Amino acid sequence: MEKNAEIARLLDVARDFRFAMLTTIAEDQHLHARPMTIAELDEEDGAIWFLTAKDHASVTEVQRDPRALVTMQGDDSYVQWSGHATIIEDPMRIHEVWKPSFSLWFPKGPEEGRLALIRVDIEVGEYWDQSGVMKLRTMLRRAKDAITGRERETDETARDERGHGRVSTHQPNGRGAS
Repeated sequence: MEKNAEIARLLDVARDFRFAMLTTIAEDQHLHARPMTIAELDEEDGAIWFLTAKDHASVTEVQRDPRALVTMQGDDSYVQWSGHATIIEDPMRIHEVWKPSFSLWFPKGPEEGRLALIRVDIEVGEYWDQSGVMKLRTMLRRAKDAITGRERETDETARDERGHGRVSTHQPNGRGAS
């Protein structure tokens, strides 16, 4: 599968989620995860956006160390990606991603003035999708394998047929895709 198609597939699976776990690196160097509502999934640039308060620990952690991990899990699918997080303090952008549900945390709305966005760009990601036809396909394959005594396939083609893929935007020189 071509890199752009792989990223598109990962984003397609991620599109079904409203919430994610955002993991950053705390001051004591331990991983710090917290649930976040997804403000926007930017499929064009391969990024996910979260809305938060400027004084939230996630902002401080990203400013200190921009490495971040985003995970999403449902009954039939899972997405994870690691990447570079950036803090964006742009009132116009905050208005663009604002959802009525954000009023639960920020009752004054997008004009609150204490809001910031966290953007996490995909560097390495992975997805498992067992929804819809993939679920039926997997059940049939596992039943057939059990009856015939065949071991699970591990090559890349079989992985994609199982609804699993891994993507990377890293270039061989260590820099991300442009």
